[in-house]
Amino acid sequence: MTNVTSTPHRARARAEVAGVAVVVVAAALIGLATLRPDRSHEGAHLILCVLCGEHGFADAIVNAVLFAPLGIGFSLLSLHARRAVLLGALASGIVEALQFVIPGRDPSVGDVLFDTVGTWIGFAIVAVLPFLSGFDRRRASRVSVLGALLVALCIGITGWLLQPSFPHSTYWGRWTPNLEAGRWYRGRVRDARIAGREVRPRQIDDSEWIRDALLRGGPIEVTATAGPRLEALGSLFGVEDEHGREIMLLGPDGDDLVYRFRTNAISLRLDQPDIRLVDGWRDVAPGTTIHVRAWSAARGTWCLTVLARSACDLGFTVGSGWSVLYYPETTGNQLRVVLSVVWVAAIVFPAGFWIRRRWEAGLTLAIVASALLWLPEMVLLRPTPVSQWCGALLGLGTGVLASWGIGRAARFRG
Repeated sequence: MTNVTSTPHRARARAEVAGVAVVVVAAALIGLATLRPDRSHEGAHLILCVLCGEHGFADAIVNAVLFAPLGIGFSLLSLHARRAVLLGALASGIVEALQFVIPGRDPSVGDVLFDTVGTWIGFAIVAVLPFLSGFDRRRASRVSVLGALLVALCIGITGWLLQPSFPHSTYWGRWTPNLEAGRWYRGRVRDARIAGREVRPRQIDDSEWIRDALLRGGPIEVTATAGPRLEALGSLFGVEDEHGREIMLLGPDGDDLVYRFRTNAISLRLDQPDIRLVDGWRDVAPGTTIHVRAWSAARGTWCLTVLARSACDLGFTVGSGWSVLYYPETTGNQLRVVLSVVWVAAIVFPAGFWIRRRWEAGLTLAIVASALLWLPEMVLLRPTPVSQWCGALLGLGTGVLASWGIGRAARFRG
């Protein structure tokens, strides 16, 4: 009798220990992400701004995701929902106050709002997961099929977000423009062409022709004298519109050669990923005459070349979805691979969470596999690499284990 009655107490104690651990880890991640100086730009201190800057929508989503684990921890500690949300708002307020004295940070009311929303979302997730994991086998199996269709939808949205979005406007050529303080590439462009047509550092006479050429994939060709090495992204050659919006950029970022173009994501105030030739700029010495080219070799596939380095298997993949939410230019190549794997695991997780031993399980797996295998080409993404296939397996397995663990804990509490 003692063992039976003590089981819920042990389960509650384990949940509280887990809650403390989650809160500590969440607080550490929040501090790491928000309290470090950002030397890449000067903070504007737009305190009354809600959706700030050209990446405002992406920043709002990232803030909510960042504070969601804090809400999860509060829920595991059995706090009341109102108290948990108030604590999340208080934590956010402290962070924003500290950002006033941290270089390069932008405190705002909007950050507090979305941080608080994220805390509430995390709290709600823990509250509803036992109910969702308690579906009977038939209902859960059908929901797993919907989860698989969600994977296909996410892939389709990713492909659309990462497609070019070039406005009908007056375009201007830019040779080694100064992006901002400390990021001026001091090389010297001798010649720049798009699809064979010369582009000078002034207003482009036939902007519509250049727009169409860029949509067709170039090629973009630049001959220049290399300047001193930059540790941050610099622009060798670019095109802007009459409102100062970047249409495309070609330039060095440390050892890499980067090609970046305006996408549907940036039009929706999300973040701006790029296509890069890793180590492509490593052998470029100051004063060297260089020929840089970027062009589309096929649907969704890009080629970059500089000196003897070249690659024609570049482009966005299924796992690139994370990059429209948060894409710091300082992210290393290995970390990009890890984030892509985690992203694929995250979008596949719901399908694994509800999968059961019925015929629908086979259908779920078939939809997920088909979406990863054939859908990328249809939405102009690169074929899914092996690492992201492993991410899909990780997401399925983690979903199954999470469903089993939550269901077991719910039975103990009952």
